[in-house]
Amino acid sequence: MKKHIALALLSRGPDRFGETIQVVDFVGNQTLQAKVVSHHFFDPEGHRQNG
Repeated sequence: MKKHIALALLSRGPDRFGETIQVVDFVGNQTLQAKVVSHHFFDPEGHRQNG
C-alpha cells in the first residue's frame, strides 16, 4: 500500500473530515501533511461483512 495510518485526537474532529492538517513526526524530525478522515479503518456500514 505504501501509505501511513495515524490516529489522533482532534478538536471538532468529525467536523474536520476532508481537511488537510500538519502533523509532526518527532522520530523522523519532519512535518507532514495528513487528511482528516473517519476513524473507521474498514467498511463502517458492514457491507463486506454482511454481504
